[in-house]
Amino acid sequence: MGNIEFRGDEVAEIVNPESLKRAAELLQVDESALANGITRPRISVITKVLNPRQSVNNRDALSKAIYNRLFLWVVDKINRTLKVKDKDLLIGILDIAGFEIFQLNSFEQLCINFTNERLQQFFNNHMFNLEQEEYRREKIEWKMINFGIDSEATIDLISKPNKCILSVLNEECIMPNGTDDSFTRKLIQTHNNRHPKFKTEKLAKSCTFIIDHYAGIVTYDTNEWIYKNKDPLENDLELCITSSKNGILGTL
Repeated sequence: MGNIEFRGDEVAEIVNPESLKRAAELLQVDESALANGITRPRISVITKVLNPRQSVNNRDALSKAIYNRLFLWVVDKINRTLKVKDKDLLIGILDIAGFEIFQLNSFEQLCINFTNERLQQFFNNHMFNLEQEEYRREKIEWKMINFGIDSEATIDLISKPNKCILSVLNEECIMPNGTDDSFTRKLIQTHNNRHPKFKTEKLAKSCTFIIDHYAGIVTYDTNEWIYKNKDPLENDLELCITSSKNGILGTL
């Protein structure tokens, strides 16, 4: 689906119908229903015409929804196949994803880097802190080492309820007049000079802030965060995939 491209000003037109056709074949859905769901979704009985940028976001929302549900389905399938129970002995595999620092870092980079912070914290706790505790319990001669890698402050800044970045973003998404600018101002008022991992630059653009991650300092640009966090999945696209001849996709 990511190969489907659009052109036009206020009205989106699909540039490469062969990519649309291929996606429809793989999803086993009606090609025209998929095209209309992406570029001309309906609100009740009224059809709203999207511009190319909105169509891109609509296409991506569908991709993310399918990927997310399919990923959870695969995990559930593995667990049921292995018949994993709480009392079973397990082998854990930790795959630390790539930390991202680009010239322009948006909402996607925050989500990826937040995941990395949590994985890093999980890894450090199990490999260093809990392991050393095990040595102590077994009375192994060992000098306790403070590895000094603690992501808790950064994790709390992003996800701790009430005043964290994600909470403020969610609140601003349901405000009638919420904007990326007002969201950023609230963040700065709440955290600047108050949280050790949150910073701003005096001459920076209005929609930016800085987080000090374990892997480096990242400047985030908050343009379109309000829209991206809503992740609207059009009803027409849900209906399109529900009618897929692929039973698993329809169920998802």
